[in-house]
Amino acid sequence: MAREYSELLKIIEEMEDRFGKIPEQCEPLISSHKIRIESRKLGIKSIELKKSVCTLTVSNNTKINVERLVEEVNKNPYLEITPEGKIVIHRGKNKELSGYLESILSLLKKIQNK
Repeated sequence: MAREYSELLKIIEEMEDRFGKIPEQCEPLISSHKIRIESRKLGIKSIELKKSVCTLTVSNNTKINVERLVEEVNKNPYLEITPEGKIVIHRGKNKELSGYLESILSLLKKIQNK
């Protein structure tokens, strides 16, 4: 399992060299792995990704910018923080899986401490 984007890109490149263009059906798998990589950087200790909801459990030593997270929660009706401190991202009824995974990845990048 790749721990960094560079490792993931090498794996993807090797697969394309051997088998040709990666099928569109594999994109969610690649996106979910990108989410794992970003989550690890932020100190998120677990990801529960289901069909219509993604729950992120944050560790005590997280690298999340809390102010940015609160801003995103206030702007996005599909995003919430539970009393236990978990981040919950709802898919929404008409959102394609690939778009949903990309929105999770985008959120993780927005809430990084820089």
